[in-house]
Amino acid sequence: MPQLKCLIDRVRGHTFLPSCLIRTGKVIDLGMNKGDFAKVMRDRYGCSVAGLEANPSLAKATSNLSGILCKNAAISGSDGFVEFLIDEENSEASRISVQASRIVDTITVPCVSLSTFLCQIGAEEVDLLKLDVEGAELDVVEKTDPVDLLRCAQITIEFHSFIYPDQAGRVESAIAKLSELGFYHLDFSISRADVLFINTKMVDLTTADKGFLVLQKYRDGVKRRLGRLSGFPEQ
Repeated sequence: MPQLKCLIDRVRGHTFLPSCLIRTGKVIDLGMNKGDFAKVMRDRYGCSVAGLEANPSLAKATSNLSGILCKNAAISGSDGFVEFLIDEENSEASRISVQASRIVDTITVPCVSLSTFLCQIGAEEVDLLKLDVEGAELDVVEKTDPVDLLRCAQITIEFHSFIYPDQAGRVESAIAKLSELGFYHLDFSISRADVLFINTKMVDLTTADKGFLVLQKYRDGVKRRLGRLSGFPEQ
């Protein structure tokens, strides 16, 4: 029944299918920040979480979390080093992109491609890949070998064209690339800020399944809006 297979959950602004988490129990968190997403996935679903965080202070704190692997590095389209801009007023806004405000520090950090990171942690298959890296997600989608993208049963991405309008064309091209590879996608936001991609080569989605997903999209969207109006924002 689609009601069982396609029930959604949403953690820290990222929507996904919990039913896919039973495949390997492995979650990849790119852009871990303070580890809030990883902690929920570990505690709620018993998942093994591995990820990257470019901010050294945040990575150090996250690396001490039990059952969570955090490497201090930035995700990128290739391996090497990259300049990372730290926003001390809002750690979630720190980024690789040169477009930034209130930046008080620039550091050089190692960067790795998704293909390299999957190899480093020995991930043959991934139940959920989360990409929330302030614009760098485009390089990842554009430059990652399709074989490695197809290791993922589902991918949840926060695109940042709502902050950087000039990225809108690249965002649509990235979505088109994943769709051509066989990912069914659904935007659970109104701004490409919570897009779920489901690998139909791993997850069989019927027309009824897709309809149920769309129903949840609008139902949960209304609930979130009502919550904000009532003064109870999403956790």
